[in-house]
Amino acid sequence: MRKIVGALLAVISFWQLSAGELHYFRQVDTPQWRIPRPGRTFKKVKIFAERQPYKPNQNFQMRFIDRPLFADSSIRKELEKQGFLKDVEVVKMSGYDGFATIAYDSLHIQHLRFLKEANVKDYEHAIVFGTEGMLKEKDYQAWKKRLIASADSPHIAKYQGRIICVNYGSPDPRLIASLAEFIPRLHADKEVPPFLFISDLSFLSLYNAFNRQQSGGAPISKSEIEDFRRQLREQLQVFDGVQLRVHEIYRRYNGEYPRHMLPTALYEDYLLPILKEEYAKPEHKGKLIGLYPRHGYYNHMRGTLTGEYGTESLRTYLTGAAKMAPDVIMLFEWNEANENTHFQPTVANGRSLERIMHYARKCFDDEDPTPRPGDDVTIPNMIFSVPQQLRVGEILHIELLNVPDGTASEDLSAVVSLYDDKYRKIMDLPAEKFDRKELRAVTWRFPAEQLAPYQAVNYMLTVTENGKTVRYQSFDATKIAASSHVRYKYTRTALREILKPEKFHFTAERNIDGTYTVNAEFSGSEELASLEVVDSHIEVYSLDRNKEFENRAAFRGYLTANEMIGSLSGRFSFPGVKDWKVRSLNGCMMESFSTGVNLGSKIVVSNYFQPEGRGNFIISLPLNEMNKNPKFKVEFRKQPGVEIDLAKVWKEGKFALYIGKNIRLELYRADRLWDYPHHLNASSGSIKTVIRPAEKHPLVHLRAVSKSGKIFRTPSVSVRNAGEKVEKMSIWSEHYKKPVDIFMASDRIPDIKAVFDPGKGLFMGNSESPYWDFMLGGGHTAGETMQESIKTAIAKKYLPADFTVPYPEWVKKDGQDMLRFDGKGNYLLMARDLIPRSSPFTLSFEILRESDANEVLIRSCTFESGRSYNLELFIENSELKGVYHDTRYYKATPFFTGLQVPAGVWTKITVTKSVDQLIFDVDGKSKAFDFNQRAAMTGISSFGGAILPTRHVPAGLNFFKGYLRSFRVKHNVENK
Repeated sequence: MRKIVGALLAVISFWQLSAGELHYFRQVDTPQWRIPRPGRTFKKVKIFAERQPYKPNQNFQMRFIDRPLFADSSIRKELEKQGFLKDVEVVKMSGYDGFATIAYDSLHIQHLRFLKEANVKDYEHAIVFGTEGMLKEKDYQAWKKRLIASADSPHIAKYQGRIICVNYGSPDPRLIASLAEFIPRLHADKEVPPFLFISDLSFLSLYNAFNRQQSGGAPISKSEIEDFRRQLREQLQVFDGVQLRVHEIYRRYNGEYPRHMLPTALYEDYLLPILKEEYAKPEHKGKLIGLYPRHGYYNHMRGTLTGEYGTESLRTYLTGAAKMAPDVIMLFEWNEANENTHFQPTVANGRSLERIMHYARKCFDDEDPTPRPGDDVTIPNMIFSVPQQLRVGEILHIELLNVPDGTASEDLSAVVSLYDDKYRKIMDLPAEKFDRKELRAVTWRFPAEQLAPYQAVNYMLTVTENGKTVRYQSFDATKIAASSHVRYKYTRTALREILKPEKFHFTAERNIDGTYTVNAEFSGSEELASLEVVDSHIEVYSLDRNKEFENRAAFRGYLTANEMIGSLSGRFSFPGVKDWKVRSLNGCMMESFSTGVNLGSKIVVSNYFQPEGRGNFIISLPLNEMNKNPKFKVEFRKQPGVEIDLAKVWKEGKFALYIGKNIRLELYRADRLWDYPHHLNASSGSIKTVIRPAEKHPLVHLRAVSKSGKIFRTPSVSVRNAGEKVEKMSIWSEHYKKPVDIFMASDRIPDIKAVFDPGKGLFMGNSESPYWDFMLGGGHTAGETMQESIKTAIAKKYLPADFTVPYPEWVKKDGQDMLRFDGKGNYLLMARDLIPRSSPFTLSFEILRESDANEVLIRSCTFESGRSYNLELFIENSELKGVYHDTRYYKATPFFTGLQVPAGVWTKITVTKSVDQLIFDVDGKSKAFDFNQRAAMTGISSFGGAILPTRHVPAGLNFFKGYLRSFRVKHNVENK
């Protein structure tokens, strides 16, 4: 079938294949970006990138899911200047005009100083004024200071002698009104140099009216359209231009989890015509238009995301941008690692976004496309994109994009082949023809329930051009999960950025004890930055020319706090241990652990304790010292000293405790690559190592990254075979938008049974894999249910006055280890998606209530947003009640079970969620409800804590008081 999608002229076709092959949908997109630009003020579009204080020399490991392609840990000890100038070098290679520092006044001024001292050529630095809150006098003075400090810089971005300033902030009309007072005042201030100000254009009212119309409500009225026109005129009277986000983002409640950036009539039929009409008027001549393009948004810690869909989101945005003909493009954002919005080259993205933006700029400026510097034009300028992980029921989206670069060929075709996790061929897709001169994206979408037999999908691309055939295999695999995953990142591979090997070898063999042995070698023509083993898209080993951890036991440490404490100095020591080492991991923002003087038996340390901040450090000692029962002693000023048995941590894999009532210390055995080593500076290397897997089913490959940014990957192979026993799962198909039945190997379906054993301190293990371990009292990081419980005034309102510590106590009762909750703020934190968002599950636990008060059992809310996103359970008047928050814009459905949970006796509570029912059971008495929705968001849940009232969760609840002795979640309906 054929279908026209907006102005994209996309062709969609469905292919029904023979039995045993996969069904898929194919789509072709050939957007046009070369559109006339009548009346644009700037002759050529200026492209700036917002730079955050994440640095290319910093370690993102185990906090962020991607890392800068040109990361260099060897310059960590250098001044901030070296890190910034390295970023400047990268942005110049990318062909952009320069950076703009968002929100940070001192950082902007510092950057200008660095640029002047280094005498950087052909580079501009713009100003972004952040306005997320209402403006105050201190904001005016800060803006004035930044403008004055920028006036004489040879690097400040200017137009006709006026500094270019862009606004990034809230679209709240009240804020725009506040800006309308600020900007004329700054212009009138004789101390302030001349500047241009481009403001965010608020269109919330029109956006809401459009949504109302799309949902079957009243059509957009003439007065609503004119109200938007009035807002635009008012801003153009005061400001030098406006900017807006071209396309809005939608989620289909019964479809895919990531929000989808789509072309909409809102832009084509309303925003764009009004903008063109107003900008054509004589009184608006010379006014600027700006844009904030984005290629996705993925905060893996909080579970919120706008899907990348390969490069589709960026292409959708640029298609709309071309019709506006912008003067200024502000990339959102250069290096925002927390939310993965970065346009900075990364290991997952390569330089693919740069290639697309380079072509877009040529189109916007009506110039002929050209290759990027250093390109091998004998290789097609194609980008192949695949998701890193999927859950059955989701959609496998594969994309092949051709980006014109001024070169041509007589005949170009490509065939995509799919292979399984043993690299056995699944299928070949039909050949696709391309013209190098045409921007063309071909996508294939597979309902992922067909992929249940496979642990992963690998890919090969066979390209034939002018009679010559080349096979490309250096692509990431897509891991297939049975029920849950939180990694919605895509890997985008430009064919011209594949590192060619001269020789390589890679094997991974499982050992009897569950570890696996890797043997690998690689040699090529370029110097390598790294040679790594990657397990489930996480680096677990990297060749280290400095041999920092060779024959040493290494541990990764975290220091966190549940309230603002500030800087504390302390001492680390290892009584009786020889040759111990401690160093900071020099993390990113909100991470500030540092080491000082070595006193022989002790080392001076300091850490800045703040909510959501983490002090990161590594300790190591000779392996032979581990036979002597070594201890790790920690002493911070004004805090009680603690001592940790390192042999116990080595055995258990992790350990946590509290220092006083506010500081949490976590220690992990270095099973993964805890830190990135220095660049190899060699063109070859070999690996032989034994690795402890962090997941039940390791999926591993070898990756080589060259210093020039090229990447080589072997196919990903499963180390552990799935068992022969299978079971039926009824899941929701995001493609067909209805339940489907599949059969999945039983040992691939998570069955998480808590292990009640105090051996890990303030961690509680489980029967499945370390990922699912529980945290007693939480880890005080982004997205936790109780993170805001002490931090904010509103949260303090819901914290008992006699609160002491957030973690429940390990106790022995009736000869069994269990947890006791004091009812004053104790809670147990679950891993993200332990109660799965979309898969069926059976949750059960046993409790003994010590109080008959109304109390919390399970929460899935955060104080930060006041919003819930999954199952919640509480007891009111001794009755078990539930609330489920689903994808229909966080719609909350209450469930009154009528089931009694008495105090003073052990009670087993079970909740079963299938595709069409929610069943509550208390000691064999059940209440079933017809219910076919999926949870609103992939988030973190807690047991026993968080008493903030939300929709259908009443005020006046208490923290749970009593005992917990079992906890299990199986990611399928458990058949009795």
